[in-house]
Amino acid sequence: MKIAIKKAYLDNMLKRVSLSPGGLLGSINALVMGVKDGLFYLHRADKSVEVLVQTDLFKAVGADEKLRIVVSLDRLTQLVKFLSSKNIAFVLEPGKTKIVISDGEGYEAEWSLVSGEGIPGLPSLEGKGGDETRISVEAFLSAVNCVNYAASRDGVRMDLMQIVFKDKKCWATDFFRYQETVIDSPISMVLPVAALDVLKFIGLSGVQELTIREDDDFYYFITGSDLFMCRKSKVSPISPKEVFFSKMSEVGSRTRFSVERMYLMDVIKRISITSERGSSKIRFKLDDKKMKLSGADDFGNKGVETLNVHVELGEVLEFYTHWEYLLQALQAVKDDTVEMIADKNHVLISTETTLGIVPVLRG
Repeated sequence: MKIAIKKAYLDNMLKRVSLSPGGLLGSINALVMGVKDGLFYLHRADKSVEVLVQTDLFKAVGADEKLRIVVSLDRLTQLVKFLSSKNIAFVLEPGKTKIVISDGEGYEAEWSLVSGEGIPGLPSLEGKGGDETRISVEAFLSAVNCVNYAASRDGVRMDLMQIVFKDKKCWATDFFRYQETVIDSPISMVLPVAALDVLKFIGLSGVQELTIREDDDFYYFITGSDLFMCRKSKVSPISPKEVFFSKMSEVGSRTRFSVERMYLMDVIKRISITSERGSSKIRFKLDDKKMKLSGADDFGNKGVETLNVHVELGEVLEFYTHWEYLLQALQAVKDDTVEMIADKNHVLISTETTLGIVPVLRG
């Protein structure tokens, strides 16, 4: 049995399949590869994430339609990285426990196969029934990349380590910050941050449309004939309405102003150089014609900069906030201008399609 494939194709497949944590068989980082239904495939799985990538861009001589072998992912990835040739071939003789790998230009190696005991079989792209949604890759990636920064990574609050799609909105929060964006899709899903390697998987696919299926236990992200499968979170997300919106002041009491986003980001970066260590705190002071930003550190160093902006004054004339949180919220959107609203508890950063919330800190 001989399988030949271009090194560039195999390299892309390895990058995508390595996004699954996989599992160790002894000391081996196991990778399953083979041929099934006329497709050459690579497959990795653990309890939470499973990845299957397939291609028909290969040549096979005498290959069993159900050929399945297990090799070391790390070793194969290193080999593909260092080979200078354009092609790679795998030869497996019937009854043998070793595979011969060659590049047709002088390199040849003989590797022992790894036992595949305990590794699950190939998943079905059809899932186990359930709902199906199709969405453009651009829209999906754009939404997740916008809110991703606000999801918790603390490993403790599982209800905060999620990205939520619901009611044509995508949002995330770590309890201190909140970010949402509009998405033109009826998709309803709670994506664990542990599965965010799906973004790299989709980005490397080169396709325009993503199919998402689900059953009781898993989400299935399908790009062409490839599959990224992740286990659903069993913990319901918190309600941002209870955490944030119920604590906001009446609209008339808020202070509101519009500002050029990139300009404000540059000012924040300059002021942050002398911000207070630990809290990363900077001060905003407002009147109806200008906004003054300032920061002072523990050693008496200070920075001040004034912006000429139109301010609709409410009850808040001065507030402190976390400059890194605010900068991330501004970086999450692409609009040239943002509207900012301050009350005694929060600062809102809004555009027509996005809303970010960061906390007001004590002075």
